[in-house]
Amino acid sequence: WVSADPRNPIVSFVHAATEPPMRLIRRRLPTSLRYFPLDIAFLVLFGIVIFAQYGIPVPTGEVADSPDSAVAAAQRLGGPVWVVKAQVHTGGRGKAGGVKLATNSDEARTHASNILGLDIKGHIVKTIWIEHASDIAEEYYASFTLDRSAKAYLGMLSAQGGVEIEAVAESNPEAIARIHINPADGLTEEAC
Repeated sequence: WVSADPRNPIVSFVHAATEPPMRLIRRRLPTSLRYFPLDIAFLVLFGIVIFAQYGIPVPTGEVADSPDSAVAAAQRLGGPVWVVKAQVHTGGRGKAGGVKLATNSDEARTHASNILGLDIKGHIVKTIWIEHASDIAEEYYASFTLDRSAKAYLGMLSAQGGVEIEAVAESNPEAIARIHINPADGLTEEAC
């Protein structure tokens, strides 16, 4: 599990993200992420760090860009079961075959080979995330985005996680809580 300890290299990476130029960011990345596109590395790590800082358990994982690096990551992580996940900026990765469980190195290699290069809604998978498989009791959806029509940030939450949120919005819109957030005030109790 990632801790919110400021000595943690992942937390140090996020602090470094405010320091120009980009070479400083790359230098402070954990070694396993230094050669991956910064957008993927940053999004994965930033989400992990934010969750960890608020006490939300997050699995340990590594980014890989080849079947060999996926196997090496799984072996470094140890454990009996890993998840191999496509890293693309779109939903529906699982339904498209971009999320697979591997119980041994051969399966990790096979899944990595099949996922890398996969086209998921027009996004070609170039990187994957290898993590310990979790025993999932419940899944939730949480998102913060820009609502351009309202010219405000929008937080969305749903107890119907693990599915495409677009399908939930269409079939059961009341299952998604929406709240506009003023970035100067942040998420306040009054707004909730």
